[in-house]
Amino acid sequence: MSKLSTINGIPIFMNKTLSVPPERTGKDLGTYHVKIEFHNARGYIRRYRTGLYFSPQTAGVSPLDATPHKPWRETEEELVWEIVSSYVDGNYSCDCNLKNDIADAHGEPRPDAACSENIKLKRLTLIKPDLTEEVIWDDATSKHDNPAEADEVQPGSCP
Repeated sequence: MSKLSTINGIPIFMNKTLSVPPERTGKDLGTYHVKIEFHNARGYIRRYRTGLYFSPQTAGVSPLDATPHKPWRETEEELVWEIVSSYVDGNYSCDCNLKNDIADAHGEPRPDAACSENIKLKRLTLIKPDLTEEVIWDDATSKHDNPAEADEVQPGSCP
């Protein structure tokens, strides 16, 4: 279970940072957070670290033998692209991943969730290291979210 924190009473899910391509060398942009809001599910806040971090590459590796990963994002725009694409078209557009994150963020057991796309994303708001906020995706103004298309998705067809 992830360690829980809150910002203004909203749960923050402390996620693992993505694996870093070894050829990339970026810079530490600071720690960002994203408010993830849905039309038909509870929202949460996810943390995105952009600096050096350590992680084991396999389940068989001890955390004490973790591999260092250098920063790989060079701009805030790269981070925003990664976040939006993950929630609109990637792994976090699928209910199986979203339900696990929602449960983790609220300190609840993970459900046995099948792949589907019934949870409707409402808004993604970037919280920058200086605590300013910027809406980076909103279904009211986005061309990506088409509820008619979501109805066509069959269980098990998530990215």
